[in-house]
Amino acid sequence: MPKRMMLEQGSPLWHAFRKKHLGASNAATIMGYGYKSANWLFEWFLGLKPDEEENHAMRFGKETEAEALKVYNILKGIDFEPEVFESDSHPFLSASMDGVAFLGKGIPVMAVEIKCCQSLMHSRLMEGDYHARHYAQCQHQMFVLDLPRMDLFAYSPTSHRIIQIERDQAYIDAYLEKALAFWSCVQNLESPEQAPVEMEDNSEWGYSADLYKGAKELLRNAEDNEKYYRDRLIELADGRCAKGHGVKLTKIVSRGTIDYPKLCAEMGFDPEPYRKENKTMYRITNDKPSV
Repeated sequence: MPKRMMLEQGSPLWHAFRKKHLGASNAATIMGYGYKSANWLFEWFLGLKPDEEENHAMRFGKETEAEALKVYNILKGIDFEPEVFESDSHPFLSASMDGVAFLGKGIPVMAVEIKCCQSLMHSRLMEGDYHARHYAQCQHQMFVLDLPRMDLFAYSPTSHRIIQIERDQAYIDAYLEKALAFWSCVQNLESPEQAPVEMEDNSEWGYSADLYKGAKELLRNAEDNEKYYRDRLIELADGRCAKGHGVKLTKIVSRGTIDYPKLCAEMGFDPEPYRKENKTMYRITNDKPSV
């Protein structure tokens, strides 16, 4: 049976508790489709990253959640209350639940995850189309509480819907393997591996990837045309400055750059102590399918 922590969500003790546990909100990141990367989450646990700044959507969710729970309780005819749990078999896993109903001696038998969303996300939930992030979160919660199913409650002041999520043990097994590997990285202060996350089955990734490739091709053609006509304008100017038809060509002669690596080598000077902090950059390339 999971350990009931008797913590008030949002309190200083709860925040300290979160720093020592992998929570349900982290599950999507562990599975590779969260808003944040595994490396970001790793650095957050080490105190190298601040808590995520609250945005408008997060504020709306917090402000509306209590109202949503009251409506859900009326619909179910049972009193669900917010609770915090720690897994009995995997104590590094926790679940801060929006609502839990108990049986007998504090045994959780039903649970709900409330999503107070706006616009597009709420419309999708109202159609029963929940995101993979929601699924990961619920599977994590069902494992910690040892439940066979739970509800995902989509709520706005004008509409709501209850979506039942069944426990998926195969998914949980795969998740636990990744969660254990990640938590080992945190405990050993070893950054998670940078292996690419497989997105072949992610429809949103596929849609965005197709649009990106199309835009990239259009940009490449535009750049080729731009270079051709730029060279042609320079050729027509015949070494002179020129202007006309909304285009101005200015001839600029600048001094050559200094070969600093060669200079340092010849002077026996080590520039490394003067190097600035590393910068993180991302490169997107076309991934040719394997044959």
